[in-house]
Amino acid sequence: MNRQTILISSLIILITGLAASARADDPTPADKKPAPAPKAPITNVELERIFSLKEVADPILTIDPASDEYSDLLPILSKIGTARVVLLGEPSHGDGATFLAKSRLVKFLHQRGGFDVVAFESGLYDCKRVNDGFREESSWSEATKRGVFGIWSQSEQCRQLFEYIMDTHSGAFAKELPGLQPLTLAGFDSQFTAAIRNSPFFEDLEEFFIRAGNVITADQADRLTQLKVWHIESNFKPLEYDEDQLSEEDREVLARARAANRELTKELLENIADVVAAMDMDLKQPHSKLLTAQSPQHVAFIRQCLLSLAAYTRQVDRAGAKTEDAKPEDTNQRDKAMADNLLFLANTMYPGKKIVVWAASFHNAWAIEGIQWQDVPNAYASTKTMGGYVKEALGPDVYSIMFTAAQGETGRPWTGPSPLEAAPKGSLEYLCKKANFQHAFIDLRSINPDEHASAQWLTQPLVARPLGYSPMTAVWTEHTDAFFFSQTMTPSTKAAAAEDATKKPKQSQDDEIPAEKKKPKF
Repeated sequence: MNRQTILISSLIILITGLAASARADDPTPADKKPAPAPKAPITNVELERIFSLKEVADPILTIDPASDEYSDLLPILSKIGTARVVLLGEPSHGDGATFLAKSRLVKFLHQRGGFDVVAFESGLYDCKRVNDGFREESSWSEATKRGVFGIWSQSEQCRQLFEYIMDTHSGAFAKELPGLQPLTLAGFDSQFTAAIRNSPFFEDLEEFFIRAGNVITADQADRLTQLKVWHIESNFKPLEYDEDQLSEEDREVLARARAANRELTKELLENIADVVAAMDMDLKQPHSKLLTAQSPQHVAFIRQCLLSLAAYTRQVDRAGAKTEDAKPEDTNQRDKAMADNLLFLANTMYPGKKIVVWAASFHNAWAIEGIQWQDVPNAYASTKTMGGYVKEALGPDVYSIMFTAAQGETGRPWTGPSPLEAAPKGSLEYLCKKANFQHAFIDLRSINPDEHASAQWLTQPLVARPLGYSPMTAVWTEHTDAFFFSQTMTPSTKAAAAEDATKKPKQSQDDEIPAEKKKPKF
């Protein structure tokens, strides 16, 4: 009897035993049970794949962030190798079990892998304030209010991670784990993830340029301030009419108003470019005013914030324009800006440091146009994500992990749970469940024909659903380095310390104050 026959026979015995055990544990009389729906039998190909999964996958014992027994995670560290940027994805933003698993991984990578920075899909400027808040505020929830998106800052499943980050900034932590650096929280999104009307960004910008003297003109400073008003109005003044019901005359009025607004937007964007050019000119001088007044790192940070602000302004302007000829590259603006910010963190803000990135799997994937939805062909045509730009820049220094699940529920703290459809037959998630994994790590980067001949199917077109739980076909080695599987997803729930921020702030009377009366003077 050859090895393959033995393996298949063993699995049949295992599956039969599990089914018999389940029947024995069920107290319902047989004559009272509804007739079970017929299930398609496991094919020989699926059996072979299940056995090969057991050979190449690393079982994960727990996703509890409180567990600091890390023997089950050590294989992950060896697979990451020398990569200094690790991307942790998530299928949706309501994946409680994934949040727990990622939190435990961040702690592990900090304590055992030397990763001292965790970068969230939240504002570049805002998250610096959050990190300062871990030293200045009384609780993690107060610190994260400064700018981490509510999908994480309000999640009970992220609470232990934020508590841990705050603890690493304390003297007690340094005594308990000597030699470890505090875990720095950063952000790479171009958006303002704290309410821009309350953000001190423009006031900080004012102080920055006042300290540096006459690096920029008074008119340039005035234009920077005007951007705050522009963003407040763009974000908090939605159209209060149905455009389809407008008369032709009203449509012309609206078109002229939009054209004027786009002209203003163009002027404000040109001003940001002029300010950055003025900064660059000063930095080339033997006695730079900027470097005399500020540290090089802070000057670089403010410069990047201005570039990020320009990207966000274009993004908001594009979102507000109703055009029939929208192009895919229009929707790629945010990902390009996030990539620029993440590369800034890696190369300038924290050079030489190892960074864990917390973001949606969509943003982390590279070459995403090659992933095919089963029901929407070419859905990602001409799409380029943050992961694609970062992979091009850093190559093997990036290691990406996508998370996925076979069943369960998902949901954000303010929405409640929604059930997931069962993983389709033959998919990666289906096979992992049949292999009886509760949690498992599957490294794709190390699979090669010589050592893993039976697992080559993992490097070929395969159905999986790590992006929003929609079944998709891809050669996944072209888009990620690994999968982290959980058999059952659980929803994200509201943290006890998090306040309810689910409602959009109402427009206040202050928003109606003329711009010239509320902008600060540089």
